[in-house]
Amino acid sequence: MPRMRKADELQVDDQGPTKDPLAALAEASRLVGTGTSVSEALRAQLGVMHELCGARTSYVALMDAPRGLLSVIASRGRADPRVRAQGIDEGPLGRAFTAQRPIDSGSELALGFSRAGAPVGAIELLGIKHRPADEALAGLAASLSAALECAHAQEELRQRKVELERMTATMKALDRQRDEFLGRVSHELKTPLTTVKTYLALLLRNRMGELQPDQARALAIADRNSDRLLRLIDDLLLVSRLSVGQMSLQDKPFGLKQLLEECCAASTKAAQLAQVTLEPPQGGELFVRGDREHLRESFLALLDNAIRYNKPGGRVFGKLSSEGATALVSLGDSGRGMAADKVAALFEPFDPTSALQVRRKGPASSVVRARQVAQLHGGALEVVSAPDQGTTFTLRLPLFAGMVTAADVHPLPESQRGGVLLVEDDDDCREGVQELLRAEDIDVAAVASSDEAIAALGKMRPALLLVDLRLREGDGRAVIQHVRATPALADLPVYVMSGAVSEAASFKADGPHRIDGFFEKPLNLPRVLASIRSAIQAEKKQP
Repeated sequence: MPRMRKADELQVDDQGPTKDPLAALAEASRLVGTGTSVSEALRAQLGVMHELCGARTSYVALMDAPRGLLSVIASRGRADPRVRAQGIDEGPLGRAFTAQRPIDSGSELALGFSRAGAPVGAIELLGIKHRPADEALAGLAASLSAALECAHAQEELRQRKVELERMTATMKALDRQRDEFLGRVSHELKTPLTTVKTYLALLLRNRMGELQPDQARALAIADRNSDRLLRLIDDLLLVSRLSVGQMSLQDKPFGLKQLLEECCAASTKAAQLAQVTLEPPQGGELFVRGDREHLRESFLALLDNAIRYNKPGGRVFGKLSSEGATALVSLGDSGRGMAADKVAALFEPFDPTSALQVRRKGPASSVVRARQVAQLHGGALEVVSAPDQGTTFTLRLPLFAGMVTAADVHPLPESQRGGVLLVEDDDDCREGVQELLRAEDIDVAAVASSDEAIAALGKMRPALLLVDLRLREGDGRAVIQHVRATPALADLPVYVMSGAVSEAASFKADGPHRIDGFFEKPLNLPRVLASIRSAIQAEKKQP
């Protein structure tokens, strides 16, 4: 029976609570998971019990293990000196925590609760008017435990979300740093290589005097190996980008036959030195949409393989065809060929200890690289080979338009003036490109900074602007923006040259930074000269 307290104390009402315990249990269950923190969740549960018991004051405490105390987390009602941190051997609160059962002392009621089967806290209600049945108290304690569990889970989830956001921000920053590093490394490596390739081209074209046969052969070998060095740099950068899924592609339409013809022209010298006949590609023009520079490197790598692993007197051929909505580019040779087991191992990750030496060079084989580029374009690379019957690689790419004839390919629009303005800050590279263009009877003016370029454009209108992006003084993009913002220059053909091919993806087909083309360093000289000649409409010697 409840006892009578002194006159200043409230009496426990035997007539029972005014609120239905079942309704209180339903409300407590509904509140599970609604708190945004542990204290808020426990405060909501405490409110249900406070109202059910008609308490004057109530509070909930959690075990603070380092201090060995039950620390108050939330309270309701009037201020009371008994609402304080307590030891587990103090008063009803401590006894309820230890016993994990209701401790009833007249108008005071204490109730312990657990988490994962271990005592974690207790609740005490002071000056209660109604004492619920033990079954109701057990249900309320279970609801309290569930609310605590949910609150801890939500706090852990929020903490992990904050950590994930912090990690994501860190990873994005690292990605930006890596992209900037790769772009800078690519540019710094390819700029001196551009100078080497340019002077080799001048020498091999007899623009700096007639060469003896042995001199021409030595220079051709140096030129061929500079191409191999370029492919090695590209492979290293490609492997790095692919390993983190950061390879960016341009998305522009272009003709595959024109691209393949350029690659065959660039591979002619290597074929002559290897005593291999490089036949012109057969078939009509096919248009695809994607990254022309990356596919050009794939074509060059496959042609290099076809020449390198051929035999004297052999032939290398190319064929373009379509199959439904797919463009097919086949590059074949009459070389040694490969057995079926070596064909199967051709696309495996590079292993320097492997006995497979055929068609594998560098940290990533050229055929693996070509297949990865094809896959990034939504296509595939297939190979057919047999011993002594040659090898044929077929690149399958989604068609952008159907097969057309060469007569349907439109040249670049005519320019109003002649000459080229070259913006390049590397002295050797600038001088080399100048000499090359002048050797081809092309007028060229050259400057080293964006300010000098803008000043020059105020006095002249070239037929074509050839600008490096990474300048020691200024930014090549500022020159492009100036051109597009100046009415008299807005339609000027602008070509960017850079050692970081990933920068091409940052340009759009329209807007203040619109460009007409992108040349990756080292420059593809036949393509550069063809673009310039088309722009200035001059009759010059073919490269």
